[in-house]
Parts: sequence; C-alpha cells; structure tokens
Amino acid sequence: MVSTVKKQIIILHGSYGTPTGNWFPWLAKRIESYGHSVTLPLFPTPAGQSLISWKQAFRAQVRGLTPETILVGHSMGAGFALRLLEESEHPILGTFLAAGFVGAVGLPDYDKINASFFASPFDWQTIGKLAGRVHVYASDDDPYVPFEQTNEIARQLATPLTVIQGGAHLNEEAHFVTFPQLLKDMKPLLAL
Repeated sequence: MVSTVKKQIIILHGSYGTPTGNWFPWLAKRIESYGHSVTLPLFPTPAGQSLISWKQAFRAQVRGLTPETILVGHSMGAGFALRLLEESEHPILGTFLAAGFVGAVGLPDYDKINASFFASPFDWQTIGKLAGRVHVYASDDDPYVPFEQTNEIARQLATPLTVIQGGAHLNEEAHFVTFPQLLKDMKPLLAL
C-alpha cells in the first residue's frame, strides 16, 4: 500500500563522497517506488568542503526541511544532518544516521576538511526535539570512524545503536551497496 502523504527523503553523502555512491541509489529507487520524493544533494568535497559551503549547496538544491522530511546521513553526512536539525524551524519525521561521528577521527585527510562541522558543540537538546524518530547505525569494524563516536550520537539522542556486523564503513568500498535494515526501519514512517 502506498502512502497518500508524500514524504521528502533527503540522502546526505559524506566527505569524498557523491550522491551516486554507496547504497544511496538503491535506497532512493526503493523509496521512489513507494511514491515518495528523494533528493540527493551534491556537496563540494574534498575541495571547498566546509560547513558553510555545504549549507549553501543544500539551500540551492533542497526546498528545506518540512514536517514530512526524513533525513538520511552517511559518515560526514550524518554530522551535517545534525547541523541542519539545529536550525530547523519545526520537527521532522525521522533521522537515519549511518557511520556518523561528532569530532576528529584521527585521519588527517578527513579531519582537516571536516573541522568546521565540529567547531562548536552540538545542541543535542534541540536536535533531539526536532529529529523525529531516530535510528543510528554503526559497524563493528569501521576502519575510519571510531565506534565510540557513532555510539555517542545514539547516546545523546537516547536511541539504541544498531550494530552491523562486518559492515566496515557501511559504504561501497566494503561492498555495502544495499541497506535493507535501514529501509526496514524507515518503512513505518513511509506508512507502508
């Protein structure tokens, strides 16, 4: 059964990423088959990457967050989703964060271009009020993001952490080109 209320799903890629990588096209195709809209904005990375440039790119490509929005963020896209929520004018439907982190990860090529996203503390209280239903995913063997970083997001948002065994960075490099668990967790919000 297809929902009569069209949802807006926004999938946010991470540093060095693109909207066509990882499991993003797979997820977008499935969500669209249910009659909902999907936006996959492209952010400048690594050249020109900053919180300001990503906010500018987001505003140019996305109509904004609505009460029918579901945010999906991978890696730095998860941290960016948290920053978007801090500025939202109202609660959204849901937030799905995969392999996210909230500070330096100890990799110079990433820490340098990600630094502006973490220049100020997160307003967890505001984020928690506006994020809707939250799901946070981590792998037990992520080579880039310390497990504690993703677990901190789940702790701050008072939601269980879903651990994917052997998923590495939950990306294409690890042959992670589908994400059935995330889609399953999202389906109740899509009224399926």
